Amino acid sequence: MILGTYILSVKNPHHNKLVLHFYYFPIMAVVLIIFTCYQFLILPLCYIKTVGHKFALIIKNPQGHGAKSTSDRFGYAFFFLWFGPFILFIDCVVDTYWFVKHAYETNLDIVAKQKQEDRGFGITNSINRRTFKKMLHYFEL
Repeated sequence: MILGTYILSVKNPHHNKLVLHFYYFPIMAVVLIIFTCYQFLILPLCYIKTVGHKFALIIKNPQGHGAKSTSDRFGYAFFFLWFGPFILFIDCVVDTYWFVKHAYETNLDIVAKQKQEDRGFGITNSINRRTFKKMLHYFEL
């Protein structure tokens, strides 16, 4: 604790926050490097899995409301075959942004309070019986 006596003697919240960021930055830098390296290591596996899935959808031929035609699914698969690495790279950049944003978030007490108040009401409404029956029917084998 290099600045421990400084924290104890000065009660300014701005200075406390500055010292907090001073101590937190090395930890955040290491975790960010690990997060980014993992993202780029898993990127080829994600690409292979997604391309395989896109081409499998052409053969499986899903039916029902909102299902695309075989030529549409082939077009999506071919598009992802060429532009998939760029799309996945952009996703990595966006994920890194949100990772850093949430790592430095300081209003967690407000978020926790909102979640407690929302339990069962508001955004997290329970589903109705008709939707539940549709889900059961969809997942039947």
